[in-house]
Amino acid sequence: MRNNSRIFIAVIALLFVLLIATELLRPKPIDWSDDFTPNNTKPFSVKAFHSLVGSIFKEKIYNVHEDIYSQIVSAEDTVAANYLFINDDFEVDSTSINELLYLVDEGSNVFIAAEYFDDFLADTLHFSTELNYNNYGIYDDISVGWKPDTSHQLICRLHHTNLPVDSFKFASKGSDMFFDINQKKHTFTVLGSNAEKQPNFIKIPFGKGSFYLHSNPYLFTNYHLLTDNHAQYAAAAISHLPADLPLWFDLNYVNAIQESDSLFRFLLSKETLRWALYLAIALLLMFLLFESKRKQRYIPIISPLRNTTIDFVKTIGMLYYQDNNHKDLVDKKITYFWAYLHQKYHAKITYTLDFYQFLAQKTAMPLSDIEQLFQHIQKLKQQNSVSEESLLLLTEQLDRFYSFQ
Repeated sequence: MRNNSRIFIAVIALLFVLLIATELLRPKPIDWSDDFTPNNTKPFSVKAFHSLVGSIFKEKIYNVHEDIYSQIVSAEDTVAANYLFINDDFEVDSTSINELLYLVDEGSNVFIAAEYFDDFLADTLHFSTELNYNNYGIYDDISVGWKPDTSHQLICRLHHTNLPVDSFKFASKGSDMFFDINQKKHTFTVLGSNAEKQPNFIKIPFGKGSFYLHSNPYLFTNYHLLTDNHAQYAAAAISHLPADLPLWFDLNYVNAIQESDSLFRFLLSKETLRWALYLAIALLLMFLLFESKRKQRYIPIISPLRNTTIDFVKTIGMLYYQDNNHKDLVDKKITYFWAYLHQKYHAKITYTLDFYQFLAQKTAMPLSDIEQLFQHIQKLKQQNSVSEESLLLLTEQLDRFYSFQ
C-alpha cells in the first residue's frame, strides 16, 4: 500500500516536470493579440514607440498608471504638459474628460491614437470617426487570426513635415478609420491622410492648447516601428508635441490584461503549465478520494454500442484534408449549396443583384454578405486550384449563411 502510493506520487511529479520542460523548451508562437503597453515585445505592444518617445523627451517622460482625474489631483502642481494615449478604444469617464479639457484649455496638449473615441469628447470637439469601406478588404483574415499580409497595404501620408518622403505603406491590422469634422463648429488642421485623402491625423485647437488625434493606433506598435521606414512616421507624428514640455505616457486606459500577484502567476500564464497544474490537482484529489474509501470487488463497465456515423464523417473529412485537394472539396461544398438553394427556395441561381436581393429578403442576411459569398464562389469556380485560406473563408461564409436559416 505504502509503496504503491509512493510510485503514484512519483509518476505525477515526473509528468509535471516533463510538462514544464516541454513548455520551456518548445518554440513560442507569435502572440498577435492587442496590447498597447510598453511592457513586452509582442507585435502589437508599444515598447519600441515608448523608447522612441523617451529619446525625444529625455528625462521629461512619466508613465501614468492612474485615471486622468486621480493623476491630476495627486500631482503637486498642475503645469502645462503633453498627455499621450494609445489604445484601440479611448473610453473614459466624464469627470476625467472634463479635467482633460480643462488642462488643454490652460495650455497642455493631448495626443490620442485610437479607432474609437469617447462620445463626450467627440461631441465637444465636433468630430467623429468613420470607416473607409474602400479599403476594408484587407481585414478579411482577422476572424481566423490576423497575420501580416503584404499583398494589401494601407497608405498613410503626413503633411507639414520635412521628411524626404511623406507617403508610408502599412500592412495594418486596424480598420482604415478617418475623421469627419464639422468645420462650421470647429477649426482643425489636417496633419495626415489616407489614400483616399481622408484625414486620419488632425490637430484641433482648444483654448491655449491642442488635441492631436490619430485614427489608427496600430501604426505606433512594435510591428510597424521595426518595419521599413515606419519609425520615421511615428517620430514625425509625435514631434508635433512641444519637446520642452513633460510628457505623461498613459498606461491606465490600455486594454492589456494585468498580471496577477499570485505565486502561481507563471504557471497560470502558460496554457500547458496551467493544464499540468490542473491535472496534478485532479489526480491528487482522485488518489485521496479512492484511497480513503473501502476497497470492493471490481464491477466491470459495459459500454453501449457506439454510433460510428460521426467517426465515419470525420474520417472522410480528414482524408480530404490530408489529400490537400481543396478544389475538390470546394466543388462539393458549392454543389451541396446549390442543391440546398434549389430545394428550399425553388429559384434559379444567378450571379445577379436581383437574385442576391431575393436571398436577402428570404434569409434576413445582409445583402453585402450575400454578394461577397457569391463573388467568392464565382471566383473559386474559375480557379484550377484552391488555397487552404480560400477554403476556410468559403466555409465561414457558408456557415454564416446557414445560420440565418
